[in-house]
Amino acid sequence: MPKRRMYTRFMPIIAGIALLGLLAGCGGGASGGNESSSGNAKESAALEGPEEVVTLYKNNCMQCHGTEMQGMMGPESNLQKIGSKLTKDEIANTIENGGKLMPAQGGRLEKEEIDKIADWLTSKK
Repeated sequence: MPKRRMYTRFMPIIAGIALLGLLAGCGGGASGGNESSSGNAKESAALEGPEEVVTLYKNNCMQCHGTEMQGMMGPESNLQKIGSKLTKDEIANTIENGGKLMPAQGGRLEKEEIDKIADWLTSKK
């Protein structure tokens, strides 16, 4: 029984660490350590565009929207054809103020950066 009590005692700590890991999954910098070389080839094909904008995407968007813009948080996070669904202003507004699942990035990104990303995403049709 003493071993069981010890495990029970540490379960809230383990659960808290797991929850923090899940919460930290979106919105952080791009982490590139887990991709294979074929994943990098797919990433470069999906993320064609101005280097500055692609870097902004990688550092701020990729963890939730994916290396191929396929969406990692469900179908609403797929950006592959977002330019055929939303205007540049609608995309910029969503980036700045957030959406249903998306956290607002207005406090994190400059207005100019948001406009560049929105302009680039508008071309995804």
